[in-house]
Amino acid sequence: MCLDRLGFPPEVLHKANKRLILTRISGYGQPQENEEIDYYLRPGHDINYLAESGLLWLFTGETSGRPVPPANIIADIAGGAFPAAIGILLALYEREKTGVGKIVDVGIADGVSYMSTYFLASCQVSDQKASNTPFSLMHWSTLAHQCSSFVDGGAPFYRTYETKDKKYVAVGALEPQFYANLLKHLVNYDYFLQCLIISIGKTLIGSFGTRYLLIFVSLAVIIKFLGVCLLIQQFLSC
Repeated sequence: MCLDRLGFPPEVLHKANKRLILTRISGYGQPQENEEIDYYLRPGHDINYLAESGLLWLFTGETSGRPVPPANIIADIAGGAFPAAIGILLALYEREKTGVGKIVDVGIADGVSYMSTYFLASCQVSDQKASNTPFSLMHWSTLAHQCSSFVDGGAPFYRTYETKDKKYVAVGALEPQFYANLLKHLVNYDYFLQCLIISIGKTLIGSFGTRYLLIFVSLAVIIKFLGVCLLIQQFLSC
């Protein structure tokens, strides 16, 4: 829209050079015919795009109900810059075939909403009928469904834990089979298959809190040799 205001719309530029690849990154994309133009021309920042895409509510953490935007301006980068870069690469490829440039139009709010695909798919997994789901997977998916987002630190299998020596380990047992191995090595597995996420989380906090970091580093090595891809590593702070 900036070039349009200066008197250089895409059709004028392509008339001068048909091989030009024009890239437009805006908050809400470009209006189509008969659409309300004011909606697309609204100002916005990263937090606004996250909110309107529906993704901001995932960043509530495990205790606070107030959404907190991530510090890495994820909407601008992952919802704007990355799709634009991919679009340019595709346009370059097509230009090699046709000799004609393209317009790459990126709306950040639309781009960032695409990132919630994995989370929404996870919710669908947790809605499977028990009769068609192995018990270990059913338990894992039920826990996932209880979390606002099971990758935001609210799930016991994907979060950080403080150790006895006041250090931290990052546990990434995201898949059901890895989560099962986490329970087998740290708690009473059979008992906790019957428990809700709150009980499991509290018990794991206690389990990690009574051991030193070095123990978990060693445990991670042992588990790795057992063929279990369970990530337990030291959490480094700046």
